[in-house]
Amino acid sequence: MVVVEPQKAIIDLVQSSNPGFFDSFFKENDVELVYGEKNVGEFIKAIRSSYDLLFYSSINVLILPSLERYFPETYKKIGNDISAALNFLLNNAVTISKFSKRWINNFKGNVKTGFQHLYRIKNIKNRYRGSCFVAAAGPTLGKFIRYVKASGRDLFIIAVDAAARPLLLSGIRPAVVVNIDPQPYVRLHFTGIERVMEDIPGILQPMSYPGVFNLFKTGFLMFNGHPISRLFGVDEKDEIMDYRSIATYAVRIASYIGFERIYLTGYDYSFVDYALYVNGGFWDLFSVGKSNRFNTRFSIDIDYLTGVLDTTDIKNPITNSRFLGYKTELEELIKTLSDSIKFYRLFPSPISIEGVRDVKDIEDVDSKYIVKSEMESPLEENRVNTVKRLDTAIKDIEDELRIAFALHYRIKKGMNREDSLNYAGRDIERLYRIINYK
Repeated sequence: MVVVEPQKAIIDLVQSSNPGFFDSFFKENDVELVYGEKNVGEFIKAIRSSYDLLFYSSINVLILPSLERYFPETYKKIGNDISAALNFLLNNAVTISKFSKRWINNFKGNVKTGFQHLYRIKNIKNRYRGSCFVAAAGPTLGKFIRYVKASGRDLFIIAVDAAARPLLLSGIRPAVVVNIDPQPYVRLHFTGIERVMEDIPGILQPMSYPGVFNLFKTGFLMFNGHPISRLFGVDEKDEIMDYRSIATYAVRIASYIGFERIYLTGYDYSFVDYALYVNGGFWDLFSVGKSNRFNTRFSIDIDYLTGVLDTTDIKNPITNSRFLGYKTELEELIKTLSDSIKFYRLFPSPISIEGVRDVKDIEDVDSKYIVKSEMESPLEENRVNTVKRLDTAIKDIEDELRIAFALHYRIKKGMNREDSLNYAGRDIERLYRIINYK
């Protein structure tokens, strides 16, 4: 049990009323006390990476009714913040459990070719001002492409991987491309544009798929909460970013590198004109009828009837629970950044995004804030050092890797803590055999 109390005066009052009971309660009942507004805030932040919590059969968040009645804003907010932190923990753990082995294999492949072409993302932290355009691969990206082609405007565009192909095939050069997904199919987003993207930098992770990792001649390395980040001496908390959607990553990166006005395009979170992705992208060209991530006008009615689509009226905006989850994730990020950054969305879909002002015409963009599409030269001292001895490096993070592998068995297989850790230990041994194999 953990007792969380932001108001120290209440703790002092309870302790003074019965000091003997107060002291014995916390000493003898395995109860932890966290009090004071600052300590409570740090405790809630720590929950987001406390994977040991996931080995409990259940976690209950309880609020003393009398305190909630007298101080509803304070205690309701704490309850909501703890619940949000637990949800983040679970979502992140699900991602880790799903990709832990894939990440290790990708990292091993990237180590072989080296990281000499990459710089730490902190190299470009707060180096820009003004406006940028963040391009996701929703259907309305097509309207943005048509306008930019017609206007000839030179814009600083941060593109997610799935948006790079339609942009480049239209003659629009993004300033940088973001790729963090570890799955091999991500390579297909760049089919046919390899030559035209040679000079465009990428923002990558150490566990990005090697076939994509090596497409970029130069780029910037970012990190998530996986133990592998420790191999690069990551010491800045804001250099670690953990989200489910690459579209959310791209917005966080735009804020990280300093832009004060962020224009979103292709952030639809809905089926616009029966399409889920922009024309010319991988999902549009290669996945019709083969992937549950693409719905044609022929399959949309089936999804509606089977309940996959969350709507009460087929004429209204159509979305699904997965995309609504991504939208909520973005909204939570925007809420933390809205004090210093203004957010706009160009050519919006009918699904609103909280904290974002919809702009129907790109002419409404104030040109004096626009930054040209050129990345500054990287600082040589921030070049990434190659991890030379993988077996030694893995040894340094073995305990954290064991938890990452154990999460797979806990979440995917439903095993208890002991069995999960035992199976994770076998994975660690197998990993050593693989990397030491001659």
